[in-house]
Amino acid sequence: MDQKLKDFINKWINKNGVGNTPQNKGQCVGLVNVWVSELGLDHIWGNAKDLWKNFNPKQFDFVLNTADAYPLAGDIVVWNEKMGGGYGHTAVATGVHKTEGKSTDWFEAFSQNDPTGSPCILKKYSYNNVIGFIRPKKENDYYLGIDLNNKESVKVCVDMWHRVVIKKEFIEKKEVENNYVLKSEYQNLQNQLSQKDETIKNLNLQIDELNKKNTKINDENREFQTKLKDCQNKLNEISGTFSNQQEELLKLTKEHNKLKLDYENDKKDWGLKEINYQRQIKTLQTKYDATKFSIKKLLIDYIFGKK
Repeated sequence: MDQKLKDFINKWINKNGVGNTPQNKGQCVGLVNVWVSELGLDHIWGNAKDLWKNFNPKQFDFVLNTADAYPLAGDIVVWNEKMGGGYGHTAVATGVHKTEGKSTDWFEAFSQNDPTGSPCILKKYSYNNVIGFIRPKKENDYYLGIDLNNKESVKVCVDMWHRVVIKKEFIEKKEVENNYVLKSEYQNLQNQLSQKDETIKNLNLQIDELNKKNTKINDENREFQTKLKDCQNKLNEISGTFSNQQEELLKLTKEHNKLKLDYENDKKDWGLKEINYQRQIKTLQTKYDATKFSIKKLLIDYIFGKK
């Protein structure tokens, strides 16, 4: 077993949910494709039983399961539909095996979800229901899917490396995405800042308006205080005058009451005097009438007697 495979097994053994897509996490194909990715090779799509049909032939060979065939360390073992409830099964071979062309032959593989729900474990398998072994091409022939024996491919890779590393004509996608996110966040912050500035501007206008109103209210309050003070002075003056007038009124009231009392007393006296006057007038009237009658009689007697 080579060191890369040992490191891979040590990293993931007894781990659950291993995979590199949302769909294959925890599945047998999830562990296998993480191994493929570790080798720098193309993802192999499909159910476990179909992987042998879907790999990139430039990166892998396929070895059919025969009596004398056995998996090498790093091979991807593919089982048929009799495994995995019709979906098949797949695992990474460790290279440990016993292969003698007998029914007791076995091999060891690094497997996930066998039995269903199990974590990544090392397990011995028989060759039953094994379709074959997907074998990565030698590392000295391919690297990251590039045929190292193809000079034109190598030239293209070296040219691209020179442009990326030496000339720095490109930046990593992650950096672009980060810059885009930062730019987007920056734009959002700018928009928020602009909105805040507008809010502050409106608040400042409201504050100015309130200050003007406050100044006006203060002016009106001072004017009111002045008027209130004047009114208070007038009220004090009026209160003094009113107090004097009250004293005068009290004095006049006393005089009025005295006069009224005098009047009532005089009225009583006058009533008595009036009665006396009426009696005197009546007596005088009687005397007048008697005198008048006497005079009239004398005149008559004088006139008639003279004749």
